[in-house]
Amino acid sequence: MTTVAEFFDYWRDAKLRREEFGFADPTRPDDAEKLHDEHLAASKVLEDTKAEVLKFLRPVKTGKGVWSVGFDPNAIEKIAELGNLIEDTDQKLQSIAQTVAQFLELSGGACRIEEIATRRATIRQRLKAAENFAKAAVNTELRRAGGGDISLDRIKEIPAVGEAYGKLAILHEELDPQLEDLDRRLAAMRPLVV
Repeated sequence: MTTVAEFFDYWRDAKLRREEFGFADPTRPDDAEKLHDEHLAASKVLEDTKAEVLKFLRPVKTGKGVWSVGFDPNAIEKIAELGNLIEDTDQKLQSIAQTVAQFLELSGGACRIEEIATRRATIRQRLKAAENFAKAAVNTELRRAGGGDISLDRIKEIPAVGEAYGKLAILHEELDPQLEDLDRRLAAMRPLVV
């Protein structure tokens, strides 16, 4: 399963590829990328804030007459503000990491919502193709009957039609739970990246 760090690496690399190759890069933006962008912005704020705090370090003489490193006593309020910003940003980074972990759990380790949506679309296409095949089998038998009066019950008894609808039923049995699971997961994932 993909880790949170691997998720951030994936999106960092995707951005680099897009910058390098432009629109030719197959890694298109995805809503999940917003989590990476938030993390990147918060990391930058944290880095800049820590650098700002370091500007207030001064050599100070301790009560025992020993020189040490300490903060400028005239900047205590500013340092406290920066300390609060550091704590808030750390909490934001932890929250983003938790959100990414939830996202990865829901996605089964996929870094993109599009991967789950594509799986869902593939299942829907398979079901639609099977439905179309079954309908075609019915239409074929209706044409064979020459447009005469033939009941649906009689058509369903024809082996080709029965087999097509049997395969469709088996496919629904197999794929409907997967489709429901993907729908549930997508519904849970989308609010995480808004």
